[in-house]
Amino acid sequence: MPQLPRRADHVGSLLRPAALAEVRQAWKDGRLPADDLRAVEDDMIRELAAKEEAVGLAAVTDGEFRRDWWHLDFLHGFAGIDLAQRPRPANFSGEGESPPIPVITGKVRHEQPIFVGAFSFLASVTTKTAKITIPGPGMASFMGGRAVIDHDAYPDVDEFWSDLIEAYRGEVAALYAAGCRYLQLDDVSFAYLCDPSFREQMAARGDDPDKLILRHRAAGKTAVLGLVTTKSPELESEAELRRRIDEAVAIVPLDRLALSPQCGFSSSHHGNDLTEDDQWRKLELVVAVADVVWSS
Repeated sequence: MPQLPRRADHVGSLLRPAALAEVRQAWKDGRLPADDLRAVEDDMIRELAAKEEAVGLAAVTDGEFRRDWWHLDFLHGFAGIDLAQRPRPANFSGEGESPPIPVITGKVRHEQPIFVGAFSFLASVTTKTAKITIPGPGMASFMGGRAVIDHDAYPDVDEFWSDLIEAYRGEVAALYAAGCRYLQLDDVSFAYLCDPSFREQMAARGDDPDKLILRHRAAGKTAVLGLVTTKSPELESEAELRRRIDEAVAIVPLDRLALSPQCGFSSSHHGNDLTEDDQWRKLELVVAVADVVWSS
C-alpha cells in the first residue's frame, strides 16, 4: 500500500504542552526572541517524535507545535491572503477566541517556502516517515465565499482559483525537493457540507453546496476511517471500532482502508478537552486495532 506507511495514521496536530504555550505567548508579547522560541520548539518536537515512534506510528508529525491554527498559519504564508477577525458566533461554545478567517486581498502567490523549514527539522529527528498536513485549497475561501475574495484583484473568480492552485504547487514542489514524501491535504469543508444549516448559509450567499461534493472515491485511493474521537477523553472499544470497519468494508475493500482519529487533537493552540495521557491511549488503540484488522 504505497499511500500510507502503515494502516494506523493520525492527522497531525497533538496537544501542546503548557510550557510551549507559555513561551509562544512570551514570543508574541515581544518578551522572547524568535531564536529562543525556536530552540524550545525544537526540543519539544524532538521529544514528541520519540513518543510517536514509541506508540507504533509509522508516520510522525511535529504535532503542529509551531502553528496557532491548523490551517491559517499555512494559508497566511501565501502573498495575497490575509487574516481577518470575525465576531464570535452566537452558537460558538468553545473556549478561547473564535478563529480568524482568510481573506484574499491581492494576487495570490507563493513567494517563499511556508513549511519547508518545519518539515526539514522533523525529518532530521525521526527515523520514521516525516509527515506534513496542510489545509486543502478550498479552505482559503470556504468560510466567506465570494465575499472574501477582493473584486479588484479577482473580478473573475476562476483566476483566483488558478493562482491559488499554482501557489499550492509551489509549496508542494518545495516540500518535495526537501524530501517530503507524505503530504496530506486536510479539508474539513466536506463535513460542513453535511450540515443542513451551513448548506442554507452557503445557498444564501449564492453557492451550491452540491457542486462542492466529491461523490466517489478515486480509483486506487485509500480511505482513512476517522473512528476515534479527539474531542473527548472516553476511550472507544476495540470491538466497536472493528464493527465500524466491517461496515466500511461493505463499501470499500479492506485493502483500501486505514484507521485514524477523526481529527487532530489540537486543531488550534488551545487544544481539545482531554489530557495528554488520553491522547496517547487513543493513538495506542488506533495502532493496536489496525495491527489486528490488517494483520491477515
